[in-house]
Amino acid sequence: MDDKDSWDSLSEFTLAEILEMENMYKEIGEETLNKEFCQKLATNFSCSSNRMGKSAVKWQQVQIWFQEKLLKTQNKHAPSSLALKLFVDLSDANSSNPGILQRRKGTVEDLKELSFEARSSKDFAWYDVESFLNYRVLSTGELEVRVRFTGFDKREDEWVNVDNAVRERSVPLEPSECHMVKIGDLVLCYQTQGR
Repeated sequence: MDDKDSWDSLSEFTLAEILEMENMYKEIGEETLNKEFCQKLATNFSCSSNRMGKSAVKWQQVQIWFQEKLLKTQNKHAPSSLALKLFVDLSDANSSNPGILQRRKGTVEDLKELSFEARSSKDFAWYDVESFLNYRVLSTGELEVRVRFTGFDKREDEWVNVDNAVRERSVPLEPSECHMVKIGDLVLCYQTQGR
């Protein structure tokens, strides 16, 4: 058994940790491969109350997760010859940038404050998520979560793709609040049909 397999069997990531790593990867990309960054993140995860009763996370596990995420992203968006560059040891590539962690927007504990919505595969509508029940990683490497929608019972639970069917919950705006919308904010508009 190689080192990577032993790390995976000793400690898998919690859903909150995976969501945080997904958000960090979207925010800072390749900078997540930095050794210091991975060490600090592994320490944060290991000290989290969400990890009670589970083994500690090693920085190498975090770095491998980000390397695999980067490889999948490169394979989707670039010719396969570029993917070979990912096998270079990038652990010290960004060590001159100590401010990487300072740009983080929150911690795992902050996820308790967040509300999410997910797109149902039955009618493709977005519904508020009451709870995340479980998660799985498909053979393609994509992450899926089993969600229970607010106001529905367990018979309506669904597996949904985290990348394209889960988002932070929308907040409706009153017309008087429109001035608060900034460039880059996600906004959903409804058109009313007048007769």
